[in-house]
Amino acid sequence: MCILLLNSLQAGYLSLCTLSLDELLSLRLLIAMRLAVSLVKGAAAALADPTNSDYLLMTQRYGWDLLRAMHSASDQEVIGRLQETNGTKLKI
Repeated sequence: MCILLLNSLQAGYLSLCTLSLDELLSLRLLIAMRLAVSLVKGAAAALADPTNSDYLLMTQRYGWDLLRAMHSASDQEVIGRLQETNGTKLKI
């Protein structure tokens, strides 16, 4: 499920923009950084307001797994997934 979310994010972005290979590989890092910020801020906010923790911790359900999957994937795997999702031919 996590990889499908990553593919959807990338496919949506690529449907609007043409990116170089370096930019495509950077996109994964940028998405991971933004996700990490959301996870940490959500956890901190839930500690500060436990009455709203269900909403504040929504990203936690899948976010950590997605972050791990993004971190463990090689550049070749990322390019392969992009090619599958978008029907593009990219080479490293």
